[in-house]
Amino acid sequence: MMSTNTTLPPLPTPGYMANCDWIQSHFGELLRDHPDQWIAVDQDHVLAAGRAFSQVRDEAKQAGATPDVTHYFVASEFMVL
Repeated sequence: MMSTNTTLPPLPTPGYMANCDWIQSHFGELLRDHPDQWIAVDQDHVLAAGRAFSQVRDEAKQAGATPDVTHYFVASEFMVL
């Protein structure tokens, strides 16, 4: 039998999960204020928002994002595949 050496990705941190919960509970506001934009959320705040992920990532870093920062695309329409 052949042995495989697989490494699982790390589990999300509690801070990352708290950011995900915050996004879910504020989704209506996020959809109104940032439709079809990337957002960076950290510690219950939107640190940056915009159309380009790289710009949002860089702005969040400059704003002092923690390692738990959560990036999310606020889609105004849902696709069903």
